[in-house]
Amino acid sequence: MKTMLMIGAVVVGSLAPATARAAPVNWSTLLTLSPGGSATMGFVLNGSTNDASFYLVRAVGPSLAALGVSGSCTQVGMTLYDANHQTVGPLITVSSIAWPQTFAAVGAFPLTAASGDAYEIFLLTGGTYTAQVTDESGKGGTALIEVYSSGPPVINPEGPT
Repeated sequence: MKTMLMIGAVVVGSLAPATARAAPVNWSTLLTLSPGGSATMGFVLNGSTNDASFYLVRAVGPSLAALGVSGSCTQVGMTLYDANHQTVGPLITVSSIAWPQTFAAVGAFPLTAASGDAYEIFLLTGGTYTAQVTDESGKGGTALIEVYSSGPPVINPEGPT
């Protein structure tokens, strides 16, 4: 299995006073995965381990075809790691979240539940993280890793689906 490493980082925050701070709301990387391969995008969040914020992390493959991207991965997986390479678990059960409304709230394009894309909400503190996307189909192709700064997820009023 080939692994692709994307080297780079985004630092969120600035030295300006908190009231004047302009922080990014989205980071993304479009990449090509080899068959059965993976790629990683790193990002750094400013703040202490006591300051937590919500982030939507998505690995998009199959839904790229609807946007005109040819050769997209047909099934992707996603894992988020902290600076110690420990897996970071999602905030809440995926089926409890109203995903269309959550995507719209951060300005993300819609995905369907059975698309083969991967997405989760995380409550993250200041630190270094890596989001890894994997080709689960064994065929390779184009994939997109996205990280959105968000508010709390929109909860499905009917409960888990």
